[in-house]
Amino acid sequence: MKRIDRWVATILSIGACGDGPPVGYVNDIGMELAWIPAGTFEMGAPVSSDLRSDYERQRQVHLTRGFYLSTTETTQAQWQSIQGVSPSYHRGDDLPVEQVSWFDAVNFCNALSVSEGLDPAYRVDGDQVLWIEGSPGYRLPSEAEWEYAAKTGNPDAPWVNNELRYEEGLDLRPAVDTPIMKSLRRVAWFAETSGPTAPHPVAMLEPDGWGLYDMHGNAWEWVWDRFGAYPDTESRDPTGPEVGSFRVKRGGSVFNVAPDCRAASRFMNAQGFRSTYNSFRVARSEPVVSSQPIDEATSYESEVAGNPRATPRESTASVAFRNPLGMTFSRMRAGAFAMGSPNDEKGRALEFDGPHDLAEEVHPVVLSRDVLVATTEVTQAQWRSVLGPARTRFVGDDLPMDSVPWTEAIRFCNELSHLEGLEPAYGFEGNDVTWNRDAAGYRLPTEAEWE
Repeated sequence: MKRIDRWVATILSIGACGDGPPVGYVNDIGMELAWIPAGTFEMGAPVSSDLRSDYERQRQVHLTRGFYLSTTETTQAQWQSIQGVSPSYHRGDDLPVEQVSWFDAVNFCNALSVSEGLDPAYRVDGDQVLWIEGSPGYRLPSEAEWEYAAKTGNPDAPWVNNELRYEEGLDLRPAVDTPIMKSLRRVAWFAETSGPTAPHPVAMLEPDGWGLYDMHGNAWEWVWDRFGAYPDTESRDPTGPEVGSFRVKRGGSVFNVAPDCRAASRFMNAQGFRSTYNSFRVARSEPVVSSQPIDEATSYESEVAGNPRATPRESTASVAFRNPLGMTFSRMRAGAFAMGSPNDEKGRALEFDGPHDLAEEVHPVVLSRDVLVATTEVTQAQWRSVLGPARTRFVGDDLPMDSVPWTEAIRFCNELSHLEGLEPAYGFEGNDVTWNRDAAGYRLPTEAEWE
């Protein structure tokens, strides 16, 4: 039988110990949180931007730790499930909660942590709040984390690169029909398109590359930092000034003009200030470990060995994260199963390079690590974005990439890893391909993982 020159999916290696790159998850109240990996970026606006303020001086920032960030602003339904009655002026379960002060947002984070049995991220004593860095509890993102997520989620967008301009004679508002404004309208609710009305339900527009919605416009979002001038030098994991009673809010709102929705734009309010346009989204520092313990998988192996037709575990797969290329991935839990086909199964493979009973012989397999698997076959559009044009038998952006030799599939995985700054999973020694099982890069599934 000839090897089929196609491949089905790419997956992200979880690592030899099962505790590699974290993935997004859905918490107990239905919040989806995306994993934002560590990285370096230029925080602030360049000198060339005519919108740059003295408080947006650009400098390099290094975030040495990844973090989770909720994919939407906190909704009124989510607030009510933790804190009771919504304080919002504009009512709706899927609307961002508003009329919340910075203190209200901090208290919500602590209450949400307690509801999930997590150590709170904040210690509150009157109007003094201490962030216990390293706590696994929910918290507000730092200002640097917020801007990093906004910029890296849409790295080529003009509102990220400060290309928006005020236009004379338009009440300080850009013309709404320019290409830049049209692109902003796909992801943001703001005054030029919404009018200064109520916030809209979350996640109605397009997400960014991290799967985050409404990072620009809709409602302002509180962050941890006190307001102050940026330092002149590069920073590592900055958390803002040590003193001050004004806190930063980011992203703009339906009440604000487009330039206020820039990724570098900064505004502030007093810590106790409430507004119908102020909301927040939550973050977390600690990776969520949800792998099935190996001893449980081993226990299940005995069930499979005794019953080759054992019923598989109930699937808990859901969309775990979306990469910058737009691929979505589901987390497949560790476990054990009967690999192969029983002798009486209709369609069982005929002889394959050996005796008949070796073709699909049933045998117990234990997979001790979770894996992430792409929810679709690699499309032709995704292939082109990494390796450029390729000849296929059937043509279409959303069609699976076909006529791909195994070695080209390997090359695609490595190049995709390079694009995201991940260590490639594969090495080459002449004509031989080696798999570095500790690497965090993209790879092909094993046959056992696929089955």
